Amino acid sequence: MFGLCLAGAALLGCSGASWQKFEADSPYEVPKAMTIAIVSRPMMKSAAEALSRALLDGLDSHGIKATLIPETSGTPDVTVSIVKWDPGSQGQRWWTASFGGHGEVIVEVDSLAIDGTAEGWVSGGFFGGQDENSAEAVGDLIAESIATGQKNKSRSVKAQGRE
Repeated sequence: MFGLCLAGAALLGCSGASWQKFEADSPYEVPKAMTIAIVSRPMMKSAAEALSRALLDGLDSHGIKATLIPETSGTPDVTVSIVKWDPGSQGQRWWTASFGGHGEVIVEVDSLAIDGTAEGWVSGGFFGGQDENSAEAVGDLIAESIATGQKNKSRSVKAQGRE
């Protein structure tokens, strides 16, 4: 029975994100459109792509037209810099039923209306969860905060459909 519980935990682990530091203009005006630059080192490409995809999808779901631009193409409305990405170990997350192999991403957000530092994590999921789930979770969190102007509470997502 214990083995079955461990197997279930390995399959239904989670990823999530929370703000470590957050500031928003007061009063806050929700943007209708914006340009976004994701800044990262080349070895963080998969995290940057996952974060971008989640951020753009999240903003679109709130009716905000967002365009991703290269960091060298002028001044974006929002700059998201990946300052740390540790993918952890998907195999270890799977084999230890979410007790090891945790991955994380830390990003800094700089815009005219919202600034802050957010952290995303992955501690499990289907066969240990995808390494990029931490970046997707933080992208979702940033999109929600841009759409509402509020520091949204920690978001924890169990076995996301994007895995």
